[in-house]
Amino acid sequence: MKLTHLLALLPLAAFANTQSAHPNPGPSGVLEFDLVFPRNETYASTQYFPLVLAVCNSTAAWPHGLRVRYHLWPHHLEAPPSEGLFELPETGATSGAPPSAPNYFFIEGSNLMNATSGGFTLIWSVILRNTCRDDDPFGDTGQWAYHSRERNVKFTIAEGAPLRDIEAAVNACSTPDSTLAITPRGWRDGVCPVVRNNDTTPSAATPCGLKPVAKDIAQEVSTVMLGLMGCSDGMWQTIKSPCLPGEKNEGFRRAADCGLLRVLIFIVLTAFMF
Repeated sequence: MKLTHLLALLPLAAFANTQSAHPNPGPSGVLEFDLVFPRNETYASTQYFPLVLAVCNSTAAWPHGLRVRYHLWPHHLEAPPSEGLFELPETGATSGAPPSAPNYFFIEGSNLMNATSGGFTLIWSVILRNTCRDDDPFGDTGQWAYHSRERNVKFTIAEGAPLRDIEAAVNACSTPDSTLAITPRGWRDGVCPVVRNNDTTPSAATPCGLKPVAKDIAQEVSTVMLGLMGCSDGMWQTIKSPCLPGEKNEGFRRAADCGLLRVLIFIVLTAFMF
């Protein structure tokens, strides 16, 4: 099955003021990653399945070579298929100046589960390529790559199951398997976070921090999914096949002609402020 997916990077300004709740071990504070969707639930089949991950305090993570990996594993297969792998960004890693807003979303759409039913596991992990260490046996304290442990969320696709509700998923708050919070042990030269592989600080996470913008996140996922389907409007959860050519969203059609659909969207969400 051909895999088509889309990346949306969304700066989330409404979450900016929640960072003051964290202890600040250095200039950038806690790095937090929340898998917003899917959850450990059963969903109805639809044309595209959304994968939504929030990078909270992206100003801390962005300059350090952030890379996120998803792998979708249908349970009837012995191993995850190659077409179920997503790496974000698509090539390389983040670098340079951080986003203007402190929180971003990666939104992907996969048709791997289209017209199917059964169980799936979403495996995800985070890499920070430019961090510093304090535990090298040879005394090397230079830059190295942080790798988180893989986390996984199991879910099921079944006919007659509830439709996918992104707003409800956000309001339900993240779980231990869907949240990764990292508090650096220190900061080398004031800019390089000192971490060790698999370092986590669960108590530093804010599992319900995205609730004030739940409606905005749901609307953005709808826009992305409709774009993948080539539809200008409608309820994406109930659309089973691509829209007719005359109904397609022209803004996405040109990108789709390239084969792999990957569109970058920047939208500031300012509807809610703490």
